[in-house]
Amino acid sequence: MRAYSSAIGYENQLNSVCDISPLLSEVSLMKTVTSICPYSKLLTYEFYCNLNEEIDNLTGTRCMPIFIRGKWYVFGPDVINEYYGLKGVDEEEITDWDLVARTLTGVGKQLAALLFRIGTKMSIDLGKWIFYHFLTLIHQREQKVRLPYPNLIFGVLTTQGLVPMPSEIISPTLLYTVDPRLLNGKHIRDVTPVNAPPSSDAGTPTDDSSHAKDVQLSLRLKARVSELETVNGIIAKQLTAARTDLATVLLRLSLTESYAAENVKSDSEGPSNS
Repeated sequence: MRAYSSAIGYENQLNSVCDISPLLSEVSLMKTVTSICPYSKLLTYEFYCNLNEEIDNLTGTRCMPIFIRGKWYVFGPDVINEYYGLKGVDEEEITDWDLVARTLTGVGKQLAALLFRIGTKMSIDLGKWIFYHFLTLIHQREQKVRLPYPNLIFGVLTTQGLVPMPSEIISPTLLYTVDPRLLNGKHIRDVTPVNAPPSSDAGTPTDDSSHAKDVQLSLRLKARVSELETVNGIIAKQLTAARTDLATVLLRLSLTESYAAENVKSDSEGPSNS
C-alpha cells in the first residue's frame, strides 16, 4: 500500500508541475517513472564489469546473456519491455529532422529522437532504446561516467531469481522533485533527489545516542568493506582471465613464427632447380 501511495503521490506531483502524466499514460510509460524498485550499488558495478559484446550476439548459444554471480541471466530489449509492461513495436521512421531540431535543442540526436517520439506520440520500442544505451557503455570513452539504470538492473535480475547477498546494501528508490523553474527558461538547475519514505512506522522511536550512531556507522563500514572485497574479487578474476588469454595468444604467435622459420629453412636447404 505504501508503494502504491508513493506512486500516486508522485503522479500528482508531476501533474501539478507540468501535467505530463496524461502523456505518459497515453504512451504507456507511466510505470517507468512511478513503479521503480530499490537498487544495489554493488550489483550495478558487477553488471557493468561483466557487460561485453556477447550480450548483443544473436547467433550464440545463449540469447543476450550476462553472467552475474555464477549464473547466466537474459538481458535484452524484450526482457526490458516485459519488465515495464510494454510490447515491442515496429517504430515508424522520423522524416522531418528539421522539426526535431527546432523542437528540441541542447541534447544529442538519440535523446532528441526519443523525446520527440514521446512528445508526438509516435510508436516507440523503449526496450530497444535502453538496450542500445547499454551497448554504448561497453567501451566507455570517458574516465568518469555515471552508471545508469541501477533500479532496472536490480529489478530485471531479481525477477529472474537473483538473490542479494546477506551483507549487500539495498538502497531505497530515489524519487525526484520537479522544480517549477525548470519550465520557465530563466533558471536551470538539476532536480533534487529525495529519498523514499522509510519502511519503519513513523511512531517508532529512534535512538540518537552516540553509541547507537557508532553502531550504525560500524555496520555501514563493514558492509562497504564487504562490497569492496567482492569488487576486488571480480577484478582479480577478470585480470586472471585476461592474463590467460594473453598467454594463449603469445604462445600461438610463437608457434606460428617457429613454423614459418622451419619452412624458410627447409626451402633454403632443398635442391636447386637451376
